Amino acid sequence: MYRKHYAPWFGNLATMTACLFAGTLMLAEWSLGNTSEMTPVYGGALLLVAWYAYRQYVRRAYGKVVERRAQRALKRAAAHTHWQARFNVPCASGGDIDALLIGADGRRVSVEIKSWSGLRVARGQLVKLNGKPPFGDPIGQALREGQSTGAWPLLWLPAAGRRGRFTYRGVMIVMGDASYLMQVLGRY
Repeated sequence: MYRKHYAPWFGNLATMTACLFAGTLMLAEWSLGNTSEMTPVYGGALLLVAWYAYRQYVRRAYGKVVERRAQRALKRAAAHTHWQARFNVPCASGGDIDALLIGADGRRVSVEIKSWSGLRVARGQLVKLNGKPPFGDPIGQALREGQSTGAWPLLWLPAAGRRGRFTYRGVMIVMGDASYLMQVLGRY
């Protein structure tokens, strides 16, 4: 089910706030001598959970900023081509499609925007430039979004340092700015 105000980061903020409050309270009680010797361990563990939730929130917030900037850039770039751009299109498989491009000839491209600095294939697996696998299943997500709209799936990394493109498991992966994305689409 599509929810217009989908906010997965809200759980990160709630977890961070609760753990920060409880951990700080436990450490304060321990410093007053009112609790057992294990209290600082539990309090410290809660503060670590709060730190982890904060890092997840920052990652998601950065991703949303990159997505919004990329959508604006794509809107400007598409205005000078035969492509029409629609953004945050509800997807039957859940969530939304970051951008749906519709060509004058009826071709459709579903664009999933990611904030990573690049992707590559190593030993047959898709990995980020640091060699670690990407979070979640971006290829599966792009394929589901493309299938739900009858569009060609594309994964776009507008924050990538270098331009490049390749296909992995039926998904075109484009690294570079919006003008490069439009240039790649002009070839297909």
